[in-house]
Amino acid sequence: MKNVRFPVFFATLYLLLYTIGANMGWFSLPLIVTLWILAPVLVGWMVYRILKDGVPSGHTFEDRFYEDYQPRRK
Repeated sequence: MKNVRFPVFFATLYLLLYTIGANMGWFSLPLIVTLWILAPVLVGWMVYRILKDGVPSGHTFEDRFYEDYQPRRK
């Protein structure tokens, strides 16, 4: 799980700074377009690392609908 933290942190920080910087006028238009083009690559890298290095759940869909919350079933 430790290998997954860096891609998640980096991609989240990148997209957060991109969103804030583009809306606040910190970046020029060519830089905004370049960052926008690189964003899907970064998100794809993050998803790949999570699927490759992440720890699968020990529960099935029938056992738990959500991993972090167990609703009461009737």
